[in-house]
Amino acid sequence: TSGRGSSVDRRVSEAIQRPANAKTPTDQHGRCRRVFRADLMKRLAILGSTGSIGTSCLDVVRANRRTLSVEALTAHRSWQELTQQSREFCPRQVVLGDPAVAEEIPPGCFGEARLSFGQQGIEEVAANPDVDFVVSSIVGAAGLRGTWVAVECGKTIGLANKETLVVAGPLITQKVH
Repeated sequence: TSGRGSSVDRRVSEAIQRPANAKTPTDQHGRCRRVFRADLMKRLAILGSTGSIGTSCLDVVRANRRTLSVEALTAHRSWQELTQQSREFCPRQVVLGDPAVAEEIPPGCFGEARLSFGQQGIEEVAANPDVDFVVSSIVGAAGLRGTWVAVECGKTIGLANKETLVVAGPLITQKVH
């Protein structure tokens, strides 16, 4: 990706930056004013945060910290990069899809974030009631289950995984509607 100015960043930002029904705050004269309100904050889970789409999403969050926060991050094996992301974005939960890397991880490297492993951890993130928007960017068919759970839980989905639609497109779209 080319970074902050890329079309992917712009599209992701437009999709998740504000709730559809949010009104622009105004002062007594009808002029726009900037205000930080927790009820306008979109809370994100990024499934596959260490990949190219995931890092682009984090660029968007970095540029929009007043309206976006990260509740959860997942990666397959890249625990070092996930550690750096966790330190910067302070998610409440991090998940590594491959439980075999557990022995490599030093204690406390994810700060206060709850660490879990495997597909069950990814599904917990997708179902988390504190998450408003799930970015599904796990590569291949491995991304299907997390997306499926998020859809079942009524989450807004940012789908960046074509295999989910190839494998289960009609089922996913039927479940969304």
